[in-house]
Amino acid sequence: MIAIEHEVSQSGDASTFASWLYTNLMSTPEAIQQNRAAVEFVWEGYSDDPRELWDIPEVVAFNRDVNERWPCSLYFLHPDSNSMLVMVFSLLGATLVREPVAGRGVSRVDRRALSELISTSWEPILRKVAGLARVPDSLVDDMLQSATNRFFALSAGS
Repeated sequence: MIAIEHEVSQSGDASTFASWLYTNLMSTPEAIQQNRAAVEFVWEGYSDDPRELWDIPEVVAFNRDVNERWPCSLYFLHPDSNSMLVMVFSLLGATLVREPVAGRGVSRVDRRALSELISTSWEPILRKVAGLARVPDSLVDDMLQSATNRFFALSAGS
């Protein structure tokens, strides 16, 4: 679990955080292998805020900057973690579909925007990072398929 301090996420500048991620998660092929799907981010200082993290502008700006500087979330973040959900919804914020469910607005992803994010941004980086760690192509394909299925499940009904 990696804590993102409130002041850091409010700054909107992820350069130091991204450098730390590269240094600590990607220093060797072994580190890349060991940290695959093992990381979870925790955004500190927002527990009293009633909004979802992807609805908080400074969190969204920070997460987008993280993705620009370190576009490796699909490889490193645990696929079932809240971290992955927050990153995906932050990156797709403009394409989120708000639906009322049980009297509460629920966010769903736009399938086309999600497909574009995966195919143009995350898949090439995933393959590059996996190559550095000598991860077999079949495992990369499985990771992509699993992520795609999981995220498309979020878009059910949209």
